[in-house]
Amino acid sequence: MTLPNFKLKIVAKQPVCSDATAVLKDTANNTILTEAIPSGATENIIAPNATVNLNGSAFISPRSNQTVNVTTIDQNNTTLTPSVSGSQLTFNIDYNTLIRFQLEAGQTDSVLYTVVNNVNNGSYTATTNDGSSGTITFSKNGGAFAAFSSPLVLASGDTIRVRRTTATTQGWVQITGTY
Repeated sequence: MTLPNFKLKIVAKQPVCSDATAVLKDTANNTILTEAIPSGATENIIAPNATVNLNGSAFISPRSNQTVNVTTIDQNNTTLTPSVSGSQLTFNIDYNTLIRFQLEAGQTDSVLYTVVNNVNNGSYTATTNDGSSGTITFSKNGGAFAAFSSPLVLASGDTIRVRRTTATTQGWVQITGTY
């Protein structure tokens, strides 16, 4: 008797692995997301975008791992470089400021100008005028009139008055500086 030709195939039983858990962390080891992944599966995990707040309001939302370069500028498009302490930026800004006194024909003394609400606080370092008002002198806080002396520092509440020696026409005097 002839036996049939059998081939024996041995199949090993595949072990069943437990489901996995993916943990997404930031560079400070804070857990951002925990997600279960079924055994044998592949899953894309999308890292959430960040939110950067500026003075309490959303400013930008960079993607995860995105570098965002922020340039800070003033109203004259000049780049400002702040000092950084934690999440606080501190800007030391010197803005140009000026006070201009208009004088009518026949008027030798300007109206009294009072620095209000820190609008024109500053260190004034130069003066210019219309060129036809003669000698220009200044009185700060009711003091004696004297030639301009740099720096002339004005703070909120200070007063200043200008006097000219020639008043035959309209004129102007201006002081400039920074605050």
